Amino acid sequence: MMKFEAEQPRLDGPRAAVYEFARKYRLSDKEAERLFLKLGASATQEAMLAEARLPAPEFRISAAKSRQS
Repeated sequence: MMKFEAEQPRLDGPRAAVYEFARKYRLSDKEAERLFLKLGASATQEAMLAEARLPAPEFRISAAKSRQS
């Protein structure tokens, strides 16, 4: 029995900019594909930033600041 793998979208051509944006902002491939399908190949970086579901940043309190409190 043959096993088939899911075909990964090509990372050149119109999708290249979206996947490069996703790598820069540490988004998943699934999120990159969602952005591409919703905004299209001609989307600006500002539009992608506005639409992207960016991961929440981790806030850390430094030891020096926590001692001052």
